[in-house]
Amino acid sequence: MFELKTPTDVKLAKFTPRVEKHGKEEVSAATLKLYFHRTPAQLDEIAPGLSDMLLKAVEAPRQGLLPSVEPTHPTLVKRCSAAQVVQLKLTTEGATLKIDRGIDESDPMVIAGCKVDAVEIDEIDDDGAMVSCNVGSNDLSEDEGGWLYGHQRRVIRVHLLAPEIKPDAIDGSTEAFRADHPDATDLFAAGGPDDEREDESEGGQTDVELDEDAAPELEGRLGNALASDRKPRRRKTAAA
Repeated sequence: MFELKTPTDVKLAKFTPRVEKHGKEEVSAATLKLYFHRTPAQLDEIAPGLSDMLLKAVEAPRQGLLPSVEPTHPTLVKRCSAAQVVQLKLTTEGATLKIDRGIDESDPMVIAGCKVDAVEIDEIDDDGAMVSCNVGSNDLSEDEGGWLYGHQRRVIRVHLLAPEIKPDAIDGSTEAFRADHPDATDLFAAGGPDDEREDESEGGQTDVELDEDAAPELEGRLGNALASDRKPRRRKTAAA
């Protein structure tokens, strides 16, 4: 969608309060009709190619010009003189409208969850065109609604921002990991530090070897230790 990222003076042509139904609950809402000017370059920010569709460049006539006089730059004229209002099929959900109430620029009125639609182009000339659009939301307090109602047909300063793009869910699959880390397979294949330590030992065997002659001696010591730990059984004495 097009945005008004810099402070832009717009005319609040109309403020329409209404009621929205959310299930069984009725919620107060409103629609703002905004009207503002855009240059030919800014028209392309609304929709790519819009300026070229509405305007065309006309070369100035070269007849009668002295050799020392530079020809004027091409002027923009309306392509179709019969076209009065051009409607654009543009709709955006979740935009944010920030309104400067003239009290504190760092604390504007913020209206979130806006639906922007009914975009129209009017009064087309070589300087650009006038743009109008509807901005609707239910994110309004009574005080904010009253302020907007009192500023109908007046110029206010606004920012209109596109909805934030939510990050995609994290894919934990093996395929996704390999796609994000193509060098991981090569690292595992090359081997890590443990593999290098094993290669440093002679013949690929561990440096500590078991002495076969010491095995019987160790088994004997273990057996003696277990025998000493056993408690002697008490013999039953015959009754006198």
